[in-house]
Amino acid sequence: MLIFLYHKMNYKDCNYKNCIFVNLDYIYSNIRYLEEKTKLKAIPVIKSDGYGLGSKETGKFLEHKGYNLFAVASIEEALELRESGIKSEILILSGTPDDSIKLIVKNNFIPVLHSFEQYKSWKRDIPENFKIHIKFNTGMNRLGFNTNENIDNILNDKRLIISGIMTHYAKADSNRRFTLNQLIKFKQLLKKYNINQNKTIIHTSNSASVINNYGVYGNYFRPGIFIYGGRPNTKMRQNPNQKIPYHWVAKIIAMRNIHKGDKISYGGTYIADKNMKIGIIGIGYGDGLPRSLSNRGFFLFNNEKLNIIGRVCMDMTIVDMTNLSQIKVGEFVTVMGNSNKNIIYADDIAKINKTISYEILTGITKRTKRIYSANDKHNK
Repeated sequence: MLIFLYHKMNYKDCNYKNCIFVNLDYIYSNIRYLEEKTKLKAIPVIKSDGYGLGSKETGKFLEHKGYNLFAVASIEEALELRESGIKSEILILSGTPDDSIKLIVKNNFIPVLHSFEQYKSWKRDIPENFKIHIKFNTGMNRLGFNTNENIDNILNDKRLIISGIMTHYAKADSNRRFTLNQLIKFKQLLKKYNINQNKTIIHTSNSASVINNYGVYGNYFRPGIFIYGGRPNTKMRQNPNQKIPYHWVAKIIAMRNIHKGDKISYGGTYIADKNMKIGIIGIGYGDGLPRSLSNRGFFLFNNEKLNIIGRVCMDMTIVDMTNLSQIKVGEFVTVMGNSNKNIIYADDIAKINKTISYEILTGITKRTKRIYSANDKHNK
């Protein structure tokens, strides 16, 4: 049983060196915004531990809100959700030929069939009324049946219930023409195989497709990064309708004064150019803070920037506190999220690291304590 209680973010709830506060209402609000924009129903993607924010907790809350189909990457992720008490159908996006049919049936999972190798491996063990989604490759060139492959033998297998048809966009964050070309190919396949769209779940769109309005098509869509507060592409503008559900904080565990010329942290990569006050923060790359933020990143404390100096360590990071007089050991700094009027977005950290917010969020390790809140109280 998991209980969500509404409370304002209270650092006293964090009895660890660093915690991430997750507002489940904001995740739900982001889904609803996309649903209203598309007029389609969402299949929330909660793979990779809910993009780092917690798949079990997110899944339970969204199930409470009425969602009954979730998407994950693997059978292992699906089993974790089922064992946590989630009863909804779970779509396995990246299944393998080795996945156990018996395990899939027993747990009411829906695999995505994407190759003949997969079908041949499962063929002998497929039971009656085995529900699947079929994936077509229209340009991503990763998983999916190619447009020139004939899948009539699969469609004619009477044991199968083809409950969904899908494809995946490769450039919906940046290239309208390429995306629309993928959609044209997908529509041609639906026509070729005479897919009854009134009886079948059709899903093409991801977060980027919806935000950019490239190739929105079908009756369902698969929102991912947007609902967790990230952008599909760091070059995209921050959407004013998006709520940021994360707030990552870390505790000041020590402070010290150093002298001009002193070297800081491993390798002495930072040399003080003046007398300084520094703070040692209880977070490091062992918690998911990228080591590449060494001498480049920053935290926030009451709207003030605290620049990271020296190398980020596995368990600790050092910051410059010289200009802050009202700061004490035991207080918390903002690593990512809202600090009064300023926000450090996951995308801000991603830009510094020349990566994407997906990597920043999914890189937050189990060692970081997740603390959840929601407006309504429920047991699931």
